[in-house]
Amino acid sequence: MALYFFDIWNGKTHQDETGEELPTDAAAWREAVRTAREIEDVLAPGDSWSVVVRRELTPLFRIEIQSAWLEKETEFEIAAPSTVH
Repeated sequence: MALYFFDIWNGKTHQDETGEELPTDAAAWREAVRTAREIEDVLAPGDSWSVVVRRELTPLFRIEIQSAWLEKETEFEIAAPSTVH
């Protein structure tokens, strides 16, 4: 088993000092995706997050999550179709 670290950035870096022993890189990927899903629960418009997975000192994966609040320039109303007689 290798030791994997999951560093999170959300405006400042939260470096994983402990790590987690996992059997494969694929298992580390699944853990990174699980972490990203947890981040989605606290994501707000305009937030940017990333998770970088390292095996020992070697960076393997990065998942980036970005959101934006987009103002609508116009709003459309859906009108009932006109009836032709």
